[in-house]
Amino acid sequence: MHGLLFTSDFLREGIRHTRGWMDAETGFLAFRDALARLRPDLENAESLNEAQTEDEVIVPVLRTLGWTDLIRQATTSQADALYFNLYGMDRAEAAYVLDTFPIVRAQEERAFGRYRTRDLVLGYMNALDAGDTESVLAL
Repeated sequence: MHGLLFTSDFLREGIRHTRGWMDAETGFLAFRDALARLRPDLENAESLNEAQTEDEVIVPVLRTLGWTDLIRQATTSQADALYFNLYGMDRAEAAYVLDTFPIVRAQEERAFGRYRTRDLVLGYMNALDAGDTESVLAL
């Protein structure tokens, strides 16, 4: 690293020899191998439509990461938004109903700093009102 700017040289070469980098690289390579086993032909994924991408790529990746609660909560929140719309309820009415679950609210506020279920359901209701039935909201 002699003779070059510290930051650029460190980012190109020096960082590769740090314990953090080596640990992260090992974890990344293991994750990449797990993905390859899930979907060996992922390189040809451009032929997948949105639903296939979710079913064949996103959901298995989330399962590999152990994030199955994210899959369940997003799917449940989409269904809840549809039910509220089918019953002719607006966002305020849906929020009122969701607020009748104080234990869920308290658990989520402790775990996530917000009432995630309510936020997702109301977000999906916004999407439905805009005619969007395919978006997946970020958790």
